[in-house]
Amino acid sequence: MPKNKPEEPKETALTLFQPSTALNKLANPELQQALAKYQVREAPGLAPQWKPEKPGEFIIGTVSSVREQKTDFGEATIVTINTPDGQKAVFLSADLRLKLANAEPGQAYVIQFDGWMKKAENPKLLNDMKIYTVIEVMPPENQ
Repeated sequence: MPKNKPEEPKETALTLFQPSTALNKLANPELQQALAKYQVREAPGLAPQWKPEKPGEFIIGTVSSVREQKTDFGEATIVTINTPDGQKAVFLSADLRLKLANAEPGQAYVIQFDGWMKKAENPKLLNDMKIYTVIEVMPPENQ
């Protein structure tokens, strides 16, 4: 009678929870070695803005910072997300402010642009509003 062999875990193309690569960016190998025994995280700076234009576009990654910033249009909440393509700044629209109200550094999310809710569909809106699907992704041990 053949024994059932346990399935091998399937590899995915994207790893959300991985060790920091911040040390790899340091040019000095001695500094890299000196800091290797510490847990490190790169300080977020200016990141290119993620501005989806077509429904279905998405961003996936872990939050590195949440901050308030004064803009030409007033106060804005900006969530910086570490993605496989580098850091991206996500300016929170009304819909995203609700859905990411409790976002904190280290949390992982998939954010998908679903399209627009037109003012004609909802007369309470001041303007057309972008609508998103937001899914928090948790490591298997936290599920």
